[in-house]
Amino acid sequence: MAYMRFAVNPMDEEAFKRIINYPKRGIGNTSVDKLLVAAYDHDTPALASGGKMDQAFLAVEQAVWVMGFCHHYQSLPIEIERKDAFEASNYIAKQSGLLRELYEDKTIEGLNRYENVQELLNAIKEYVGQSRE
Repeated sequence: MAYMRFAVNPMDEEAFKRIINYPKRGIGNTSVDKLLVAAYDHDTPALASGGKMDQAFLAVEQAVWVMGFCHHYQSLPIEIERKDAFEASNYIAKQSGLLRELYEDKTIEGLNRYENVQELLNAIKEYVGQSRE
């Protein structure tokens, strides 16, 4: 849900914090906190600051991950604008790596999470189908 919230509102800092390192991208809590402080100091949203700011406060590897994440997700609102709710949700689930991460997690918790996401996508697909009728 955080991915969908963030796609609709890239200013949602809580959604940003939930998605920036899930699935794992090598960005720890300390780096996220530094990014959010820098964004606050520069009066910019975290997504914009991560994609444009000097990343001197992060290790090189983390800065590369953050910049890649931010550049990728800045295009999300534009991409989903062209799609219906199901296509947009499915796109987000696939492009984020979330579906792959959950599919590969063969623990009971992982399987349950994967099934929950699939159920959500199916419900959205059903809703879109009903609204077209």
